Amino acid sequence: MALKKIDIRDLKVGMYVAELDRPWIDSPFLFQGFRIE
Repeated sequence: MALKKIDIRDLKVGMYVAELDRPWIDSPFLFQGFRIE
């Protein structure tokens, strides 16, 4: 599956976030990647 860069406003339930626009260590997320619920 190819990665696609999208705007945060286009996120939908069921999508998987694989990368951020900043290092994961600088984010509040515990894991590197998550599914939108």
